Amino acid sequence: MRIEYVPVHSKKELEKSFIKKIEKFAQNKRVSLFSTIQYELQAKMLAKKIKNLIYEGNVLGCRGKIPEHEIILYLGTGKFHPIGIKERNPNVTVFIANPETNELRKLKEEEIKRIARIKAVMKDKIITEARIIGVLVSIKPGQCNLSLVKKVEAYLDKLGKKHYRIMGNNLTPEILFDFRSQKDGKTFDAFVNTACPRIFEDYERFHVPIINATDLLEKKNE
Repeated sequence: MRIEYVPVHSKKELEKSFIKKIEKFAQNKRVSLFSTIQYELQAKMLAKKIKNLIYEGNVLGCRGKIPEHEIILYLGTGKFHPIGIKERNPNVTVFIANPETNELRKLKEEEIKRIARIKAVMKDKIITEARIIGVLVSIKPGQCNLSLVKKVEAYLDKLGKKHYRIMGNNLTPEILFDFRSQKDGKTFDAFVNTACPRIFEDYERFHVPIINATDLLEKKNE
């Protein structure tokens, strides 16, 4: 079946006070501007209007690797993309401009450290306590990464963990809450996510530890 991807742009008109705030922020320094597809048009408008503000493109999904410029301004909502940019580019300073709340602020170091601490705790519990682990695999185009799944399974084999693949379209906490392993009727002790990394954002809604596959496999965390 042929699949077509159609970009959907927000029709949000940026408030003048918000534009002024960004204009003042960008004075006397080079600022690299990134956005999601939703706010691409607004980002391009800002780059044309404000001197020293250079539009570099979109941050897509989990791909947060960008050219290492000194100051990054992210136009969008939420903290997933800004945190992802900072994690993959530790030498940059990241600011968030939220077009819905008109807030412009610096991404705090404590926000990065808090997520890092949570990931470290999750990983430790999976390695030391979990017995049966569900490996989450998305069937959505662009999210099904079987090579990553095999790396996770090889790693879990090395740890001596039982693991089973859980494949689906929408892998939400509600769907996974009552999931049982078919062999022994036990609930899963933890999940390793190989699908969209944003699933991890709902870690508080899962009844067991969950970690993204890349964080589990990352050697520097061991």
